[in-house]
Amino acid sequence: MSGLRLENVTKVFGKTTAVSGVNLTIEEGAFCVILGPSGCGKSTLLNLIAGLEEVTEGKIFLDDKDITGLAPQKRNMAMVFQNYALYPHLTVFENIAFGLRLRGEGAQEIKAKVENISGSLGIEDKLGRFPRELSGGERQRVATGRAIVRDPELFLFDEPLSNLDARLRGELRSEFIKLHQRLSKTVIYVTHDQVEALVLGEQVVVLKEGLIQQVSTPLALYQDPANLFVATFIGTPPMNILKLEVRNKENKLKLVRDELAFEAPKAAQKVLEKYVDQEIYFGFRPNDAKLNPEGQLRGEVVFTETLAEVHHARVRIHPEIEINIKVDEPVLPRSLVRWTLEEDRCYLFDKMGERI
Repeated sequence: MSGLRLENVTKVFGKTTAVSGVNLTIEEGAFCVILGPSGCGKSTLLNLIAGLEEVTEGKIFLDDKDITGLAPQKRNMAMVFQNYALYPHLTVFENIAFGLRLRGEGAQEIKAKVENISGSLGIEDKLGRFPRELSGGERQRVATGRAIVRDPELFLFDEPLSNLDARLRGELRSEFIKLHQRLSKTVIYVTHDQVEALVLGEQVVVLKEGLIQQVSTPLALYQDPANLFVATFIGTPPMNILKLEVRNKENKLKLVRDELAFEAPKAAQKVLEKYVDQEIYFGFRPNDAKLNPEGQLRGEVVFTETLAEVHHARVRIHPEIEINIKVDEPVLPRSLVRWTLEEDRCYLFDKMGERI
């Protein structure tokens, strides 16, 4: 097992900074997920850890040993790629055994290890097949088996499930969790899918434009986002965000945008005193608002979205603002409704998007 530490790690390609000043500690045995939108530097960061890209600035430590300039093959890491990277001319057995043969292990030892790993991954009956004869999920299991059989200090996964359908992704997520529990090794897993991140990760690193936005547990990311980006990136449907102006009316702070106006929640009154006559972002989760015939706030239902047995009404509360509200049952489009907000479940961000 091993822990990993990155100190001020930066990667520049020409005039583009792909990763900027990353400081990160991943404890040994942890399952760490690097999460962010496409092009944010996730895979580049993983390649830097693996040694597939050179660090422009900063240092990388594994088990307190500086590995910044160490060749990839000397880092004792195993990487699983999005496209599986299997050798098409080799059978499943030969693909899994490839690294063991390079290390010069004996035939009987290789056979025992490959059969053990393939059995644990449910592909023991596919050992004689070639990659072209396998499904996407089976190919991913082979790629994972090839990584496991090497017994590395650290596993790196680069969007391993992105080419699979929803059912297979769900199955393999469960397998990754069981695999981590069984091996107790450090895992660093890159994805753009927040569901994967929140299900798999013990520690989640949110990345945007090469910069770390927040490092936390899945629950803390959802309940206590550090900034506007994290707040809107985590959660389905996303957090409702209203751009409003803070006004002092009759010694009460109100949040205003044209005809839309409501008193700021009591829990937010004090912190908003310094933002009077300024614009802020006011956020709340769809679960923290509800339709209420006696509510002070009004809106018109645009449509209701249903996923499984969960319903969310899309409600227009201003010509330019629509919000999502969790409802008990579908509501007809164009219905005029009133709604209320849980007083203590709001989030405030300044005009730069930082939490206040």
